[in-house]
Amino acid sequence: MEITEIECKILRIKAGAILILGMQLGSELQLDTEEKREDVLMQLVAMQRLVEKAEYSPDLAFEYFGYSEQKRQLYKKVVDYMIDVSK
Repeated sequence: MEITEIECKILRIKAGAILILGMQLGSELQLDTEEKREDVLMQLVAMQRLVEKAEYSPDLAFEYFGYSEQKRQLYKKVVDYMIDVSK
């Protein structure tokens, strides 16, 4: 299956939105190194996959990663947005 030029542009926009979201989240959490920001972004992608593809509940995905309630509220918004963007 070939990806059309329009589909390619849509994928770039979605990827850019997720990257910007990850950087904003890293800033909000006051992560001081690029490595820490990348770790958070990768965890968010993994959580999004658990929720969307494996049909885990968001709470179960957060429990899997051991996040505190404070982080859960922030991350839940991001994961929900990532699921919307990936559709």
